Amino acid sequence: MATRLTERSPLVPVPAPDDPPPAAYRPRLTTARLIALAATGALAACATIARAGHPVTSAPRGALASARRLPDAPATPTEETFRIFDDAPERRASVAVGADGHRLTLPWQPVSLGASDDDPSASPASPVVGAVVGHGLHCGLRAMPWLVADVHPSIPTAVFGARAGAESDTKFAAGADRWLAPAFEAARGMNDDGTALNPPPVPIEDALEAIVGFKAQAGDFAAVAEAAGYDRFIAVGESQSTAAALWAAVEYAETISPRETKRATTEASEERATTTSTPTLGGKGSPRPVVKGSPGPVLAALVLTLVPTMHEQRAEMFEKTRREASATYGSLENATLALRDAEDCSLGYGCVPFAKYVGVKRSDLPSMERLAAIEKAGIPTLVLANYEDEPAHPVENARVVARATGGELHVVRTHEQRAAEWPKLVAAFIEKHARESRPGGETPVEPHRAGSLGRRSGNADDYEPTDYRAAEEERAAERASTARSDAYDAASSALTLTRSELQRSSRLCEGNPNATPRLVERCLSYLPSEGGEEEAFSPFYARTGLDVEECEESGLAVRAPGEVERVLEVNRLTPEAKRFVREWGQRGAR
Repeated sequence: MATRLTERSPLVPVPAPDDPPPAAYRPRLTTARLIALAATGALAACATIARAGHPVTSAPRGALASARRLPDAPATPTEETFRIFDDAPERRASVAVGADGHRLTLPWQPVSLGASDDDPSASPASPVVGAVVGHGLHCGLRAMPWLVADVHPSIPTAVFGARAGAESDTKFAAGADRWLAPAFEAARGMNDDGTALNPPPVPIEDALEAIVGFKAQAGDFAAVAEAAGYDRFIAVGESQSTAAALWAAVEYAETISPRETKRATTEASEERATTTSTPTLGGKGSPRPVVKGSPGPVLAALVLTLVPTMHEQRAEMFEKTRREASATYGSLENATLALRDAEDCSLGYGCVPFAKYVGVKRSDLPSMERLAAIEKAGIPTLVLANYEDEPAHPVENARVVARATGGELHVVRTHEQRAAEWPKLVAAFIEKHARESRPGGETPVEPHRAGSLGRRSGNADDYEPTDYRAAEEERAAERASTARSDAYDAASSALTLTRSELQRSSRLCEGNPNATPRLVERCLSYLPSEGGEEEAFSPFYARTGLDVEECEESGLAVRAPGEVERVLEVNRLTPEAKRFVREWGQRGAR
């Protein structure tokens, strides 16, 4: 049976029964969790979002400054972790889609609201510079706030949900039912009402790529920046959104020079100084009016994490998916139609509609020649890679992209290093370029001293781990000064999440099965008859969106009664939990 290589790489070696399993990945299936797994309704409540009762809100920032913090919850990623942003109002960014320019929306949430209107450094003519953060294919917006956790609160930051990330619109996801309907119409050659389309039908994978592919998502960062009221924005990507950010930068770089970039920013800030409207989130005063000829938010810099597979390797992976789909359903189109309401899932990460998966897999990054335009346009770039996220996110690809864009490369080897180091690297980069984007280069943020946050490296073999303890001590010393302490404390009220919530968000999408309890349940529900054949989709995949191998290598698939004891040994379960797993094993053996 074939093993799919997903956008994430959650496959974790199963330790021998006598060896203690890795602490970061051992599925800690407590009695309480297993009881929750047995209750399907409870799991659905934890893993999905209510789809009603969330009015779109655009209230003044001052009115939103209260009642937005949640009490701290345990650090272990459990169902409680999913409460991040739960008490926040729904916010949507409008996006023009397709040749006809019809508009759909993407969800977004501010992590920091930025400097307040009465901040003396916030003159109306100063451009609002903020960071817009996207997420990976199987993740969601709530998994990303940690990456900007160390950015000074006076700089506005926001996270957003990608196109077609769920079956239908929710507070935290954009619905595939709306986003992908035009793709299915284009593939059929007719509208839902039966009228013919012109031009003629196109391959389903091409139609999906045109709506949810990397290039199609390029403008989403600017749309969210517009909704948040930013004049300039730093695009922060992960995996699929990293690819989208690269397309945004390439298309922008090919149409504007560095000198014109400054002119566009000046025009935007001058227009803001003469514009009055209802205050909104994400910046001082009001966003620019959306009128024809009005300059949109300007891309200021790039932060690219987890560069995905690209070019020849990505094309080979897509052809493998096509072969598997054809072997099972006759063609990729048949598979996409048959699985239109199904999901593609990754244990420890999450799920996306299968059609979205096809569209993203069909897409690719810009060519190396086009990537070179980013450096020529003077767009600063930071590239972050992690050996533990290979093979879906090769470190070599990060190195190639950093070299092509003239970017700065930093590499870590584990998820623990990633969580400890990346927020500091991202904060230093964002604060630097936010400062440079202000008139005269002023900023309320004291810059980090060079040398404490790692070093540029074009070769992963030359990588030297960041001394993050020294960096943290340095930041603590900076904040100990009266001037910085006063400024930081005054700005900290702009944060919409607690420090604990910011840190916990990093554990929602790193391959830990505890973060996806309903997928653990699916693994435990495996039946031997669902195994399937090589180079084909298995019945288990069609039912659950998961690969059998993925569950097995995480110690959660029970193929036969003998496998039950191995699962019990690997997971070090309580007596009550062991009885629960044995029940699943008995069901699988029948």
